Amino acid sequence: MITPSESTASSSSTSISSLASSQQRQQRHTSLRQQTTSIDPSASPPFSIDQLSILARRASSSSITISALTQPFQYQRLPDEQERQKQIYDATRKVTTGIGMTTQLALNDCSYGLYRVFDHIQRKVPQIVDEKKQLCTTQEQVDTATEDIVDARKVVAEIERLETFNSISDMIKSSLTIVRDAKQKKQREEEEQQHRRQQQRNSKRLFGN
Repeated sequence: MITPSESTASSSSTSISSLASSQQRQQRHTSLRQQTTSIDPSASPPFSIDQLSILARRASSSSITISALTQPFQYQRLPDEQERQKQIYDATRKVTTGIGMTTQLALNDCSYGLYRVFDHIQRKVPQIVDEKKQLCTTQEQVDTATEDIVDARKVVAEIERLETFNSISDMIKSSLTIVRDAKQKKQREEEEQQHRRQQQRNSKRLFGN
């Protein structure tokens, strides 16, 4: 993958090398023109061996300089890439840590809620079961008493409809009347006897005197 800095460095090196080659071609053309125009064979050539070696050294030094200039651009992206990867890693780690903490809190809340429900069940359910049993027992007793009352009312209603019961009731009433009359008669007789005795005592006292 070629980065913008690398493309810029390569384009600059290409332009510099093309400029150097164009200058060399122009110099060669001028030297050829001078050779063709000059008729004097004793004229010296435009470039000597020393000059060619100097040009070669300059070209090699320029290429070294270009490579030295482009090398920082080539490795400049690596720290940025590492930094970006580090930032991405840190952000991902923070997000993962936050998600983990949120999940733990949610699970802890659920666990605490379930614990409270379980504790409430353990403390309240046995008491509720006992109260339910007592309520069922009381309900059975109430139902039994109610059934007894209903049966007693039915028996009383049936007895009231019987003629024998009516006759017995009349006999009881007459018996009570007879007993009351007998008591009253006996009481009157006792009172009369006491009155007679009192009169006899009074008469004896009078005649005795």
